[in-house]
Amino acid sequence: MSAGIEPLREAIRLLTVLPAGSSARPAPGAAAVRWYAQVGVLVGALLAGFALLAWELFPPLLAAALVVAGWVAVTGALHLDGLADTADAALAPVSRERRLVIARDVAHGTFAVAAIGVVLLVKVAALGGMGQAECAAAAAFAPVAARAVAVVAMRIFPPARPEGMGAATRAGATVPAVAMGLALATVVAAVTLGWAGVASAAIAGAFGVAAGAWISGRMGGLTGDGYGAVIELTETAALCAAAAFLGNGHGSAWVWR
Repeated sequence: MSAGIEPLREAIRLLTVLPAGSSARPAPGAAAVRWYAQVGVLVGALLAGFALLAWELFPPLLAAALVVAGWVAVTGALHLDGLADTADAALAPVSRERRLVIARDVAHGTFAVAAIGVVLLVKVAALGGMGQAECAAAAAFAPVAARAVAVVAMRIFPPARPEGMGAATRAGATVPAVAMGLALATVVAAVTLGWAGVASAAIAGAFGVAAGAWISGRMGGLTGDGYGAVIELTETAALCAAAAFLGNGHGSAWVWR
């Protein structure tokens, strides 16, 4: 029993700061990949609850900023770090080989700072334009969709290096793992935002895959940082799509309540 749930614990410890049997962040492994979307459900549930509370206590824009801050905190800024490293490397006007070297550099440059700033700003703006229920719904489904799309990216695009997270986890991106993640993301999107949620998840998924293709083209494949970038960009696209649908009077939150 313990061995059977160890991949889930590994996924929780890898993708969040939540305790799951050990305080140490594990080395990335293939067995945990099938649980990535489920970890997204956990993250989304925490964020949705926090959003409902924040909207009761603070003005919408401040509440949205606090939700995004909580988003960064619960994930340990792991995916933001991946976005930063990927931006510095993929946007550099150098060879692919040099980009892989840049991606390993722990220091962040202008591209990294700009990418992080834009993503955080857009997330806050998207959530801040929603009502309480809508913000909670968007925060609930976006993490699930993004982690499901990350598994799709693992399946589609080759690893950029023969070692590292990109190579270590790709074997776990099996067809059943991809199907399970996408099905879970669709269900959560439908429960929270109805057809607008499903449409938002589909738009975000297409954007995330396109981003993965661009990064792969620039880097010769995806690294672990590339997966983090795909997650951040997919989450951002999901929030933008949801804000567009809800802001135009289409769809409603928690349609099956």
